[in-house]
Amino acid sequence: MPTENQYIVLLIDDSPDDRATYCRYLQRDSSHAYRVLEAGSAAVGLDLYQRLLPDAVLLDYVLPDMDGLECLALMQSAGKQRVPILMLTGQGDATIAAQAIKRGAQDYLIKGTLTADGLCKAVEHAIEQWQLQQRLQRQEQQQQILNTIALRIRQALTLQTILDTSVAEVRQYLSADRVLIYQFAPDMSGQIVAEAVLPGWIDSLHAQIEDTCFQGNLGGDYRLGRTWAIADIYDAGLTDCHIRLLERFQVKANLVVPLLITDQDAASALPHLWGLLVVHQCSTTRHWQPFETDLLNQVAVQMAIAIQQAELSHQLQTELAERRRTEASLRVSEQRYATLTEMSPVGIFQTDAVGNCLYVNERWCQIAGLPPAEATGFGWINGIHPADRELVSTEWYAAAQANRPFRLEYRFQNAAGQITWAFGQAAVERGATGEIIGYVGTVTDISDRKQAEVALNQLNRDLQAGERKFR
Repeated sequence: MPTENQYIVLLIDDSPDDRATYCRYLQRDSSHAYRVLEAGSAAVGLDLYQRLLPDAVLLDYVLPDMDGLECLALMQSAGKQRVPILMLTGQGDATIAAQAIKRGAQDYLIKGTLTADGLCKAVEHAIEQWQLQQRLQRQEQQQQILNTIALRIRQALTLQTILDTSVAEVRQYLSADRVLIYQFAPDMSGQIVAEAVLPGWIDSLHAQIEDTCFQGNLGGDYRLGRTWAIADIYDAGLTDCHIRLLERFQVKANLVVPLLITDQDAASALPHLWGLLVVHQCSTTRHWQPFETDLLNQVAVQMAIAIQQAELSHQLQTELAERRRTEASLRVSEQRYATLTEMSPVGIFQTDAVGNCLYVNERWCQIAGLPPAEATGFGWINGIHPADRELVSTEWYAAAQANRPFRLEYRFQNAAGQITWAFGQAAVERGATGEIIGYVGTVTDISDRKQAEVALNQLNRDLQAGERKFR
């Protein structure tokens, strides 16, 4: 006989013959195996119900110590997880049936017409309906938790708020003693960065943990996305160091899922193991259900998204702050440069690659005899003495072709005809790839030197003429 699904049925009936009949009926079921707990009174039945929560209850309406409706009400208010209850009676009273269903009974069976097939189908249907309701309820609760966490991710200003909310929601849903988030450091040591824990158990928040088991294998199977569900830490084949670590936090059972972050820039195909989402049962051992593991995995996915978004946001904020510091420093440098150029005793100019004037300082304008607006573009050429323009153009071109600085003495002439001698020099400005993007240079007023040279030459000529006169 298949025993794929084995159920515990609590049978409360004061008739030994009826109990024997119903036990025999259930044993004939070819689809399920049943373990039947028998009670001849409501008091015994309630005690078994409290101590051993069954999968279904067959409850006789007529009992020696109370009627079935009273017993049903006590079961419903017992504080335990509700299970399907089927009311049994020898009376085909529609009023009793309606009251039983109204008070929470799953079904109503009449003893006199009950067959083995009918009992097995009724119990199977009641359990399946109850299990379906439980699954739907869990799915709804899980979705509420995931929606809450997703909402916190959208609303939260900090990652810490998201982590704190997540552990609190999960702990409440799973009725666990502790839920925490452990973040790894690069050397696989780490710290507990978020925790929700019931009173009476050790507070582990901010605890620094150096687990040589993790450090030895760089996170092991967690990096592959493996989930660990341990019902009893002393019966799971854990290493001594791992057991000692769990004992430090009073753990008897735990459920662990990894928090994996995809790193697009990493050379490894494996995601980055950021940390662990951990559930602790400290009061007793605990057999973890598949839906609990599924919830934790879904929460871990939401949290991984939040962590990745938070880290990306932090990176962008850091880059933005660095850019702002650079821009501020550049503005200071530009202001300092502008101040220096305006106060410089020499004329300063800047052109593009073909010679269009982009900038001249005040001293250049004084030497050239041109205002800034007239110097822009190729207007600066108008400030050069007509006789020297070809010389300047030829030397500029030759210097550019030879890839050497431009150096030349030449004359400026202003609109009033005043001539100013200048020594001009310029150097190439290159872009990031080495191409010429322009020239920057200076002009120095050498008129005094030129006048001194003229006077000296005249003095030499006068001396030479005097020497010839007295020979």
